[in-house]
Amino acid sequence: MKPNYNTFPKLKFLLIVVVFFIQASFVVAQQSLLETTLSKANKLRDEGDFGQTARLLSDFNNKYPGNIWVMRLYAETLYWMHEYDMAATIYEDAMRMHPDNLDVKYEYAIMLFDKGNYEYSQRLLDVYTSEYDSVAGAESLLGISNYYIGDFVDAERHLKKSLFIEPNDKRTREVYSEVRQIVRPWLKIDGSYMYDSQLLRQITPRIEGGFYKSHFLNLSFLLSGRNFSTDSINTTFIDFRLQNSFILPKAGFSAKVSAGLFSFTPYDQTEFTWSVSVKQKIAKWASLSAGAEKSLYTYTVASIAKPFTRNLYNFSAEWDKNNGWNIKTGYIGEFFPDSNNVQTFYAWALSPSIKFSVFELKFGYAFNYANSKENRYIAEGSLDHIVGNWVDGQSIKGVYDPYFTPKDQFSNSVLANLDIKQGKKTDIKLYASVGFYARAMNPYLYLNKKNSGKLEIRRDFYQESFTPLDMGINFNYNLSNNTVLSANYRYLQTFYFNSNDFNIGLKIFF
Repeated sequence: MKPNYNTFPKLKFLLIVVVFFIQASFVVAQQSLLETTLSKANKLRDEGDFGQTARLLSDFNNKYPGNIWVMRLYAETLYWMHEYDMAATIYEDAMRMHPDNLDVKYEYAIMLFDKGNYEYSQRLLDVYTSEYDSVAGAESLLGISNYYIGDFVDAERHLKKSLFIEPNDKRTREVYSEVRQIVRPWLKIDGSYMYDSQLLRQITPRIEGGFYKSHFLNLSFLLSGRNFSTDSINTTFIDFRLQNSFILPKAGFSAKVSAGLFSFTPYDQTEFTWSVSVKQKIAKWASLSAGAEKSLYTYTVASIAKPFTRNLYNFSAEWDKNNGWNIKTGYIGEFFPDSNNVQTFYAWALSPSIKFSVFELKFGYAFNYANSKENRYIAEGSLDHIVGNWVDGQSIKGVYDPYFTPKDQFSNSVLANLDIKQGKKTDIKLYASVGFYARAMNPYLYLNKKNSGKLEIRRDFYQESFTPLDMGINFNYNLSNNTVLSANYRYLQTFYFNSNDFNIGLKIFF
C-alpha cells in the first residue's frame, strides 16, 4: 500500500499547534510561578525573614535566569543582608542582561554610594539622571557623590536641582550649604581676643577672602594685625598670606600651598613664611598626610620680645569612615634657629556618632608624647642679682626663653564632641579634651658651688602630674543664605600655661 503524502501537511500543522500550546502552557506556568515567587518573597521580606527570601529568589534565578524583577529583588535583599559582594554580582549580571534598564542602575548606585564607592555610583547616576531628570533622590545622591569626590561645581548643580524638586530634604540641604561655601566667592571679617597665665594679651583683627575656580585653582588670602602686649611689651605683627588649594579627585590627592610675609613693629623686621601640605587617599577610608612650613612662633613672652620663625614638619595616617570610627596618628617636628628641636607623637580615636533629637555625640581617647633635644628653661634674673638678693629657702624663678621645651611629657585624655543643630540656621558645636593621666619632667633651678668656689645656676628635673584641658564652643548662625555669623570660645590648659580665647566673625558669600 502506497503512503498518502497528502496527510503530511496536516500532521505538520497539527504538530505546530501542539508545540505552540505546550510552549504557551509553559509560559503561563512560568508566569504564574514568577508571580507566586515575587508575592511570597515580598511577604517574607515584610516579615523580616531575609534569609528565606534570598533562598527563594536564588532558586528561581538559578532555574529561570535573567528575570529582571527577580534579580532586582534578590540583589536588594542581599544588600539589606549586608551580603555586598554577592549583591554586586547580581546587579552586574542584571545590567549585562538588561543594559537598557535604568532602574537596576539606580538601585545599584544606591548600594555603591552606601559602601563609599562614589566614583562608580557617580557614573551610574549620570546615566540614570540623563534619562530621568526629575528624581530628587537621584540628583541628591549624584550631588553628594560629586561632593565626596571633589567635583564641587557639579555637586552644587545637582544638589540645587534636587532641592528644587524636594526642598525639605534635610541631608541634601546640609551638603548643599557646605558645597556653596566652597564654590562661591567669600569674604570674612573677624576679631579675636586672647589672654593667658603669662599675662600675655593678644588682639587680632583679621580679614580673609577667597574664590573657587576649578580643581587646580582655589585661591584665598589672609591679612591680620596681631597686637601682643604685657606689662612691659607692646608690639604688632602684620601678617599677609596667599594660599592655593588643588585636588585630583580621581587619584584621591589634594594639596595646599601658601606663602606670606610677617612684618614686626617696632622692630622694623620682616620674615618670609610658607607652607605645603599634601594628602593622599590610599584606601576607601584611609589616607596619608604630610606637611612642612616656616611660621612665626608666638607662644611665650620671650618670643614676642624677640620674634623668630621655626620650621615645622608633620606626618599622619588617618582612618575616617562615614558614620564610623575616626582614628588618626601622627608626628610633629619643630626645628628652631638654635639647632634645637621638639618632637611630638600623638594618636586619637573618635567613636561613631550617637544621634538623638537635634544632638549628635561622639566620644574618644587621645594620647600625646612630646620631648625636646635641649631644655630652654633659664633663670629670670642674672646670677649676681640672685646671689645679691638670696634668702635661705627661696627658689629660683625661671622662664622658658625663647620657647617652651617639654621633657618626657605625655598625656592620656578623654574626648567628647557634641553637635547641636537647631533648625536650618543654627549650628552649635561643643568639644572637650580632658586629661586623666598626664606626667612631665618639670625643670627647677638651684645654686651650685663649683670646685673653684664660684657659684653657678644648675638645672634639674622632677616628675610632676598635670591636667591638660582643651574645651570650647563654636556657634554659627545663618543670618541669610549668604551671610553667616560666628562666635567661638576656647579654654586651653597645658603644662606650661592656660589661656582663654574669644572670637567673633561675619562671613559673606557672593
